[in-house]
Amino acid sequence: MYYSSAKLFLNICDSFNKRKIVNFLKQNNGNKMSVLVDVGAHYGESIKIFNKHFEINTTLSFEPSKKNFQILKEKVKNFKKVKIFNIAIGEISGEVDFKQHFDSESSTVVRINENSNFQILNIFQKTK
Repeated sequence: MYYSSAKLFLNICDSFNKRKIVNFLKQNNGNKMSVLVDVGAHYGESIKIFNKHFEINTTLSFEPSKKNFQILKEKVKNFKKVKIFNIAIGEISGEVDFKQHFDSESSTVVRINENSNFQILNIFQKTK
């Protein structure tokens, strides 16, 4: 119950934040973009929003989770000019440990502090 309520609250906050970003970009750049780079694409939510509000020549979208990538591939298959890549983007070249969270939006390559008060349960599954 608490998880569902928190998730709903965060999604509402996120939608307000995305609307602010869209408005900011429109005010400063108009409604055209030559390239949109989407790092951590998840299921393509940002791709949908930006394509709804802008004319975009090319979208380069990166999603490191294999599980999320399969869903992303299906969600954006009808979008033209979208190229998706199943890799992480960062400063270091090579392999990293990927932590797949049961709430797919929270998956990360960042080291998890397992001693944190917020890390009540071991909810991450490590994969390469």
